[in-house]
Amino acid sequence: MSETESKSGPSKTRRRKLTSRWSVRAADVVARAVISVSGIGTIIAVSLVFLFLTSVVAPLFRSAKVTDSSTDKNPWSKAPLRVIIDEYRTIGWALYPDGTLQVVRLDTGETISSQPLVQDAPTITAAYFGIRAETETSTSMTRVALGYEDGSVRLGEIGFETSFRELVSVPKTLHDLPAETSAILDGGVVQRTSQGQFRLQVVKQSVGPAVEISDSAIGLLSYINMSRDQQIGAKQHLIAAAAGNELKLATLTEKENTFTGETSLEPDIKPLPYQWASGDPPRYLLISGRGDNVFAATAAGKLTRFDTHNVNRIKQVESVNVLPESNADLTLCQFILGQETLICGDSDGNLNAWFRVRSEDAETVDGFMTSLVHEL
Repeated sequence: MSETESKSGPSKTRRRKLTSRWSVRAADVVARAVISVSGIGTIIAVSLVFLFLTSVVAPLFRSAKVTDSSTDKNPWSKAPLRVIIDEYRTIGWALYPDGTLQVVRLDTGETISSQPLVQDAPTITAAYFGIRAETETSTSMTRVALGYEDGSVRLGEIGFETSFRELVSVPKTLHDLPAETSAILDGGVVQRTSQGQFRLQVVKQSVGPAVEISDSAIGLLSYINMSRDQQIGAKQHLIAAAAGNELKLATLTEKENTFTGETSLEPDIKPLPYQWASGDPPRYLLISGRGDNVFAATAAGKLTRFDTHNVNRIKQVESVNVLPESNADLTLCQFILGQETLICGDSDGNLNAWFRVRSEDAETVDGFMTSLVHEL
């Protein structure tokens, strides 16, 4: 044993008492509180999302109800051929058989303008209105084909043009226009949006020259633009029309005058091999989306199909009854989007979808049969 050990005795280890600084303790308390509040908040947020989704889905399991609604003054002076409103529900237009185009402000029913679509034109006896298409100029146009009592046809477009105005470009009387309210401006309707912008909706229209199709008044009319996606070559339009006791198919080719720049339509008219029975004329006339088939349907439900992919050799290829085992009248016959599927409705409330299908049992020259594909 060393001399040092003998004097002081065995050595002992002294334990140091560990303590945290106040800043560390404070940070720990804050972290614990934040984590607890965040966790509870997350649970509450998820619960609120669940309750919201439940409230949205719950009405799907309840029966529909119709409640009383307000009725404004009817702005249409008489029965129009077609009424179309813009996507913002601020302005609408109506076309009448006498050729008058009426533009109406929807929130008050006030007529903004009412004038002939074409000056000195005869009475419109048939009309076709296509699907609206958006253009690159913020204009939503509806393609129209109009048939007249003198046997002529005009093609055109009617639609809505949307533009936005700055505060300095609107009259001072509209500077304090409340949000989501409308006023008349420059022949259209301007509405101040919730973002404070002034959105102006104006009706635009353009109608081409008359093309003679028949010596009799046009009774039915169907139309497609064969060159809507065409980049080169002559633009063509296809029209099916019923006039007198005949069905006709007209191919209209656009020709541009090199010197004046004016465009004219040159018709090539072919008869459809169809004669209807007395008292049972076609009520509906339709052209398929590719122009390769024309359908004529009577009120009794007789649907006749023509193969028109070669206009120089048009053939009646099929006749089916779209109202089998029914004494009802055909009250609806039109294409849905794509113009290939026919929707047929009758006076008994039935609604069915018909479609051309290829079949080995088909007795038609093109190998297709118009078949019932869905009962709605």
